[in-house]
Order: sequence, then structure tokens, then C-alpha cells
Amino acid sequence: MKIAVVFGTRPEAIKLAPVIKQLQNRFETIVINSGQHHNLVQQIIDFFHIDVDYDLRAFVSKDRTLSQLSSMLIENLDRVYSEISPDLIIVQGDTMTTFTAAFVGFLQKKPVAHVEAGLRSFSKFAPFPEELMREMVGRLADLHFPPTKVDKENLLKENIRPDRIFLVGNTVVDALKLGSSLLDEKQVFKELSEYGITPDILKNKKLILITSHRRENIGEPLVKICQSIKHLAQKYPDFIFIWSTHPNPEVKSIISNYMKIKPDNIYITKPISYSTMIYLLSRTFLVITDSGGLQEESASLGIPVLVLRAVTERSVVIDAKAGFLVDSNRDKIEYYFKKFVEDKEFYEKVSNRGRNLFGDGTASIRIRKLLENDEVQRFIKQYPSTEKMNLEHIKEGIEIL
Repeated sequence: MKIAVVFGTRPEAIKLAPVIKQLQNRFETIVINSGQHHNLVQQIIDFFHIDVDYDLRAFVSKDRTLSQLSSMLIENLDRVYSEISPDLIIVQGDTMTTFTAAFVGFLQKKPVAHVEAGLRSFSKFAPFPEELMREMVGRLADLHFPPTKVDKENLLKENIRPDRIFLVGNTVVDALKLGSSLLDEKQVFKELSEYGITPDILKNKKLILITSHRRENIGEPLVKICQSIKHLAQKYPDFIFIWSTHPNPEVKSIISNYMKIKPDNIYITKPISYSTMIYLLSRTFLVITDSGGLQEESASLGIPVLVLRAVTERSVVIDAKAGFLVDSNRDKIEYYFKKFVEDKEFYEKVSNRGRNLFGDGTASIRIRKLLENDEVQRFIKQYPSTEKMNLEHIKEGIEIL
């Protein structure tokens, strides 16, 4: 069986890396990099030693609107699919790459499997455009791999066939485990030294890790976040605040402008590599972010997280009280920060709530086992004339408890 795995952004590449490793041991696996993110994805490819069969970066310009990006991706993915004729297409998450890869698969009547299916914020423009991208992939996909029971229920409420939904956990945990085994501490501190961050600094001070890149935070919300971080850094000089910035020009401009004058315990960095991010997370006291992946990673590692959004599609983190929605509200950010610093019992309770929310790190193995099943392979090979085939009975031994 020939499987095409498509990614184009850093989160997709991270979460599909363990899936690719599992599939390559069993199937003819063709890896396609759409080129949506250029340098950020290459870091992940190099770190996980992924062999890319089709790299479409040359066909995707950096300066383009979302409409232009979708057009470029559709044209080039259509060409690649026509050339390789995959039996199955695997996509992940909620990006433009995810949507167009699934859409072109549908147009060519190829079955599509969706990793990390079913997440919903129920707010059309938050996150934008990811919320609708993920919903549309939910209609296009044929096999759905939700990470949590909540995500599975979302799919069922949208009348996705129950026998096509397989609860497997989140491959973000698999990636964390795999990444931890690969990271090189010397390389980590070589990268951090560019910003004046030394082993002694990390050893002697508690670390706060910050990221913010969502489109809904660009503008006044990001200004408020900057003001909050500066105030916290002044108030808590025994902490260090490492802010890994996003390459988006608007994001960089706002942070650079409002952090020209800042306390010495704030370190503004370029996008931190995944290996360094894993290393820092293992030593982090608190994460402040609007990143979906970091919400999952923080909770899985037992790190409380303040979510810089009004709503989140990772609702399980909030429902479990492993993290808290603070939006760009300075009062909320500073209230919870103070609570974590001063109330040790509260901090420990929050830390323990998230550790098992996203599975045990074997989601990629479950996906591989599912695709090894004879009946699933028959479903894929006979597609699209498989509407009457029921896959419900093969879930035993595959779905996460």
C-alpha cells in the first residue's frame, strides 16, 4: 500500500514525524513537504531525520495571501498526486496545507486520513483560518483520528460516521518522547548562547516560556501582552522570561517596538528550534502562549499554561483546569501568575491535571496498527466504492482507553 503523508508547517511536521517513522517500517511511504513554512519546517525535517520525497517550496512564494497560497498548493499537490497515485493520503491538523491536501485528495477520489481530527473552538474566526480549515477537512476525510474523547464527540455531533472515527491520542506526546531521545544539549546551549542565555541562568532562575503568533492577537492584544510581560519581569526579578517570537513581520514589529526597553530578565529570541523548545519545557515553571501545540505539550509535561486566547479548540486543557484562558487581559495574566508563584499547593494541583489528557505516547503506533488491519486495507484499496463497509468492529485493541 502506498501512503502519501503531507505536511507544510512546523506543528504538522512535528506531529507527523512519529507517524512517518511508524509507517515507513510497514508501507511505501511518500513524504510531501508543501512548502507553506520554509525554514521552520526544515529544522524539523533535519531534527527527526525525515526523508522528503517531494519538496514544493520552490513553487510557493513567501509573500502571498491565503487565497494565493491555497491556489499554489492545490495546483502543485494535484500534480504530485497524479504522478504518484497514492492509495491513502494522511494530513494533520488545521492548516491551509491540511485543507488543500485533503481537498485535492477528494477531487482525485483518494481516501484521506485526518490526524488530530475533531478539535473545535466553535468560533469561526478564532483561530482564523484554522477553525474552518479543520471543520472542512472533517467533511473531506474518510478516516478520523481524534486525540481525545471530547474531539470524538465533536465529530459524532457533526454526523461523522462512528465506524470511521478512531480515538488514538495525540501524536504530540509521541513526538515529545522521540524528540527527547534525539536532542543534543550542546546544540541547545549553542543556540541559546546567541541570546545570552547560559546554563547558569537556567539553573539559578525559574523559567517562564512565552510565544504568541495567532492572527487574532496581532495589534492591540499583542501590545497588552507585551505590557503584561514587562510588568511581571519587573515585579519578579528572580524569574527569567524567554519569548520565542514568530517570523510573521507584524508580530516581530510589535514585539521589537514594545521590547526596545525591557528588564534584563526578558530574553527575546528568534523562533526556537524544536529540540531547544523540548529542553526548555523540561525546565519551565509556567508557559504563556496562544499556541495550540504548546498547550498540549505543557499539559502533557505537567506544566501549567496560561492561554492567550478568548477561546481554544484544546478545550480539554481548560476543562481539566490544567490551564486557564486569559486572552490578552493583563489582570487575568497577572492574577494567575501571582497565584502560581505564591500558592505551591495550587501549582501542584494544576500541574498534575494535564499529564494524561493526550494519551500515552503511542498514538502513532495505533495509527500504524489500524492501517495494517486487513479490512482497513480492503476499505482503502476498494475506495470510493466502500460506503457500505462498516469498520466499527476493528476498534478493539486500537482505540485508546
